Amino acid sequence: ADDPHPTAGAGAMEAYASQWLQFLIRWIHVIAGIAWIGASFYFIWLDKSLNPPQRAADVDEGVGGEVWAIHGGGFYRAQKFRTAPRALPQQLHWFKWEAYATWWSGLALFAVSSSPPSRGRCRRSTPGARCPSAT
Repeated sequence: ADDPHPTAGAGAMEAYASQWLQFLIRWIHVIAGIAWIGASFYFIWLDKSLNPPQRAADVDEGVGGEVWAIHGGGFYRAQKFRTAPRALPQQLHWFKWEAYATWWSGLALFAVSSSPPSRGRCRRSTPGARCPSAT
């Protein structure tokens, strides 16, 4: 008897791989989104916790507020400038990669999960739907 679905084995393997790819991208998207939201909440907290600068030299340099914090045994002093400082440091950390990773992984997840079904297999959009038989 001839197999009416000659690519059923390959289609099943492709579907399996596709599900794992979607799973991986979905978790990258979730973790990047948590990092992005966490960084946003950190800066909201930071803005609300700023105190006026204590040193007159900081005010002269354009510092509008500062906060001292401790984490993991280390002491941190964050300063917010009213406008851009006269000179930027050589290394400047940008909190942008969390947002980029969230957007790019979301687009990848959309592309992978909305791609048309491959030949030899059928996607069921509703539970109980039947795939047409190949002829």
